[in-house]
Amino acid sequence: MKSQEAIRLLRQMKAELDSFTVHGVGSPRGAPLYWLRKVHGYADQFFEKGSDPHIMLGHIRLTLYGNIGPLDKQHREAIAEAKSRIDHCVDFIQRFGLYKPPRKNVVVNWSNGLILAILGVIGTGIFLAGKSTSDVNAIEVRQELRFVRDSLRTAVPAQPAIVVIHDTIWVPADPAKVQVPVPMDARLNPKP
Repeated sequence: MKSQEAIRLLRQMKAELDSFTVHGVGSPRGAPLYWLRKVHGYADQFFEKGSDPHIMLGHIRLTLYGNIGPLDKQHREAIAEAKSRIDHCVDFIQRFGLYKPPRKNVVVNWSNGLILAILGVIGTGIFLAGKSTSDVNAIEVRQELRFVRDSLRTAVPAQPAIVVIHDTIWVPADPAKVQVPVPMDARLNPKP
């Protein structure tokens, strides 16, 4: 409900007060009793429970007592008091608007065990995602190392060499590519 609609209803209730007449002492009956119930319902609908306007509307009384004084005077005072309270509530709505109860959070209704279970599932999921990512990174690093190792092997051409194992000389299959070692004496005393 909008504020303007609530103000219209309260002003309508205020106008209905003038139609009530004194029917004797005691609690109101008939139309005044119905009017009081409507006003109390509006108090619950328009204002937060326990707030000033809620208390003011909720405690309007039209009860007349025979031992206090003339009933006409009591009736006029009760009607004037009710109108004053309604005016206060209208002013409150114009300044602050209607009460909107806070929306409840879904998590408020969950038990602690359920919240812990959900957090456990989320934590496990994050752990597994991190492990999977690190495994993928490790595999990528291994592949890069293998690629670098293979490229280093192919970048340096393999030259046939003479291998001496236990005084045995192994010569590669293509003797043209074999480089004959120069004796040490020839290196120290080169021929001119």
